[in-house]
Amino acid sequence: MYFTEPKIDELLNTASVVVFDMNGTIIDDELIQLQAVNIALSPFHYKIDEVYWGENCVGRRAEEFITTFFEKKLNAPLPQLKRIIESKEQAYETLLRKNLPSILQKGAIDLLKHLNNHPNKKKLALATSSSRNNVDILLSVNSFTSKSSFDLIICGDNLAKAKPDPEIYLKVRNFFKEESSFLVFEDSGFGVLAAKLAGLRCIAIPNRFTVHQNFVIADLVISDLSRHAHIIGSKYRSTHK
Repeated sequence: MYFTEPKIDELLNTASVVVFDMNGTIIDDELIQLQAVNIALSPFHYKIDEVYWGENCVGRRAEEFITTFFEKKLNAPLPQLKRIIESKEQAYETLLRKNLPSILQKGAIDLLKHLNNHPNKKKLALATSSSRNNVDILLSVNSFTSKSSFDLIICGDNLAKAKPDPEIYLKVRNFFKEESSFLVFEDSGFGVLAAKLAGLRCIAIPNRFTVHQNFVIADLVISDLSRHAHIIGSKYRSTHK
């Protein structure tokens, strides 16, 4: 038993494959993502605020929301997108190295350790739109579970389409075969939709930037990944009496 709330623990225990998103789920990095974007935008004298970030950027690829920002928000021609993305990635990697492990989400390490030591060993996957380089930075943290703990790692480098397209979770499903029972942990509405479109069960863990997003299709919505997490919303029919 990991979660003290029976419904959450039951959903976890009935899964043979547990899948984690990274940004916003394992690490609380939205503020440094925003900071990195604004560093990249600073030469153009533009800045994205927290409200716009939460409503338009979280869960989307940088090239998507930066293009939208220039074309729709500012009604201005888009400058060199590639240069902005590269600048954003460089700034983000610097901030990520500086802030880890302090931005690890509450309970993330304990849950991963529990799953790695589970009597009925579960398969673990990391499915993120982030780059492989960013994943490697995360996995280099001493307090983090070793890379070998994940049976599969899929990064944005390997994807043609971003969430909410289900491509990333279809890749996970195909790798472990369809007879497996899956459970995904996601923090954004786009992430939950991608998981559900791939036919996978999904628990949402909203953060301060995603708390007002639509999680109605999630099987459970919970407060965090700690043992004492509580249920915020549910459509999961538990067999627990």
